[in-house]
Amino acid sequence: MITKDNEPIVRMRDGGYIVQHGQYRYVVRDSDLVGAFKKAEVEAYIVEHPESVIPELVPPPPPPPTLEQVLAMRRAAYQIEADPLFFGYQRGENTEQDWLNKIVEIKVRYPKPE
Repeated sequence: MITKDNEPIVRMRDGGYIVQHGQYRYVVRDSDLVGAFKKAEVEAYIVEHPESVIPELVPPPPPPPTLEQVLAMRRAAYQIEADPLFFGYQRGENTEQDWLNKIVEIKVRYPKPE
């Protein structure tokens, strides 16, 4: 369910709703509020009915991985996924292209930070 201005709303089992607004997530207990409001009306409702909402700070997104972390993730993926293909290529069980494709796939999965 979303509000008129595309703010997401999640219905909880107990009948309340979780409304994401900016860096806060609000639990709104008044069901007739949902579906017919805009962001400004949510803010007004929260100010007028503080007893029916529970503010909860949304944690910030995790920082992007560092170059060292990316290289470590690549190294682990090469050992688990690409090395067996390389050894299979040496034994004639795989093609060289299978191995090279896996290396490219790993580099795309774990891009270096800019």
